Amino acid sequence: MFLRQSIAFLLVVSLASHASAAIRIVAASGQSAPGTAGTFSQIYFVTTGPAAPALNNDGKTVFTATMNSGVGGVTAVDDTGAWSEATGSLALAGREGSAAPGGPAGALFRRLDNPVINDNGRQAFHGLLREDVAGVTLASNEAIWSNGGGALGMIAREGNDAPGTPAGVAFNTLLDPTINTAGQAAFQGTLKGSGVTASNDKGIWAQQGGTLGLVARSGESAPGTPAGVNFTSFAAGPPSINELGHVSFRATLTGTGVTAANDGGVWVKRGGAVSLVALEGNQAAGLEAGTTYGILSQPSMNAAGQTAFVATLAGGVNAKNVALYAESGNTPAAAVRKGDAAPMAPAGSVFANFTSPLFNASNDLAFQATISGPSVITSNNDGIWIKQDGVLKPIALEGTSAPGAPAGVLFNSFSELAMNASGQIAFLGTLTGSGVTAANDGGIWATTLGGELRLVAREGGPLANDLTGVVNGLYFAGGSNNEDGQRSGFNDRGDVAFLATFADGSSRIAVSDAVAQSAADFNGDSFVDGGDFLIWQRNLGMAAGALKANGDADGDQDVDAADLAVWKGDFGAAAASSALIAAVPEPSAAAIAATLVMGLMTARRPVKR
Repeated sequence: MFLRQSIAFLLVVSLASHASAAIRIVAASGQSAPGTAGTFSQIYFVTTGPAAPALNNDGKTVFTATMNSGVGGVTAVDDTGAWSEATGSLALAGREGSAAPGGPAGALFRRLDNPVINDNGRQAFHGLLREDVAGVTLASNEAIWSNGGGALGMIAREGNDAPGTPAGVAFNTLLDPTINTAGQAAFQGTLKGSGVTASNDKGIWAQQGGTLGLVARSGESAPGTPAGVNFTSFAAGPPSINELGHVSFRATLTGTGVTAANDGGVWVKRGGAVSLVALEGNQAAGLEAGTTYGILSQPSMNAAGQTAFVATLAGGVNAKNVALYAESGNTPAAAVRKGDAAPMAPAGSVFANFTSPLFNASNDLAFQATISGPSVITSNNDGIWIKQDGVLKPIALEGTSAPGAPAGVLFNSFSELAMNASGQIAFLGTLTGSGVTAANDGGIWATTLGGELRLVAREGGPLANDLTGVVNGLYFAGGSNNEDGQRSGFNDRGDVAFLATFADGSSRIAVSDAVAQSAADFNGDSFVDGGDFLIWQRNLGMAAGALKANGDADGDQDVDAADLAVWKGDFGAAAASSALIAAVPEPSAAAIAATLVMGLMTARRPVKR
């Protein structure tokens, strides 16, 4: 027992470092394009410009790319495609000119757009069929594909019957889909055919149990509104769909009694029925009588089907006429309001407006906000904030020093906010200040599990010390909480995926672990050290129901030597903290782990009498 305690004490005292951040290059210009005889030209479609990759919680990416024409038989009619790491290594997901599943016999892909990937590696994407092949025309060349149910298949096509509509009504245009962990896709589209007019030609569809169904259509009654009030259009962007199949959206209205003051709202399909969350012109939940909802933003929906949204307010105090709402138990409540004090901002600062709300199942609420106050000017009036465990704090403030940048370099603006299930934040930022030019004024930042903001990548230099090339553009997919089926470049373990373009015209897809949570960080302090070993030690032998917090690093719900191996692999170089220890050569992590295991084995042996 003494040996085990002594070793554990020595470990806690002396080991406090962790492995340094790394950049993984997924694909790069000039590299072979898997599944083809060609090479990558740009890791995006040249005709549409740079686009960020999507990332799932297992660290797998999916993206589109263009190949070099003339290399490996590649021509202008088959030089684009989508690639994915869903199977564990980079593989071709679909290629221009290859067979398009679900289409007419002989149908070929013309392009594949903005693929999205779920935690199980299932993917969905919008795409086009090549015209004049297999009878495909411009009126029937658009479709959505998914392998959420197994093999890749077409789930909707322009010109095909639209589920939930009368006979003779078909899809006209289709927009980018979302996909949940169950492999169910959701998307917006327009209609054509019998009885279709400008007042009923829009809709939202989602898969439920493998069957595509209509969620909402313009011209139909809007739930929660008076008789004669109908949906007329839906907010731009893909609808959210969570792991339970709930679908959220914002819509505008028309009909009896509808005016500019009450023509919009937020709805969620939960439990098989669409229900109203908030309606413009209605009493604002939880606020003083006579204060009504004004304009409502597109909602953010979490894994429980609860939403968050921004509402302007009418009929109340003008200085408090905007609020950020979050649902609890399907009931909205004002979480932050215009005029509320903005913590840690310049003295006397208050919130002025809110955008980009993100809400996860842990009730973490992240958002971008502007502030006002006696010391606030246009160069310091913006920021990113989070409300976590009831505590409101800023993540990054305009006009303050940007972590990872030289002294005198300040944040200037923010965009593409993303959040994960643990409340970590990632975003794109621009810079101003000493030495900042158009060539180095952009970057990506993210927070650790402990809330420390770190630089992930910046324009104007290499991605990492061991990589060549000067970055001149960074592209990151934000706008998601990783629970809403949307494309995201930030996953729940803290990996950040992005596209980097370079001054020489090349491009790369990269994944950074700068703020990643190790599977062996059992106590969640952003370090893999002796504290985590002690958790593993206390729970060694737990055979069922083990969580990461119990020392289960490999996710098999027990605590055993395999979890210790993960801890050992993630543990960084030892750092001595006392003169006595410093005088002794530092052992490797492997040697320490071996000694610990031997100590445990010795301590567990029965004493012979």
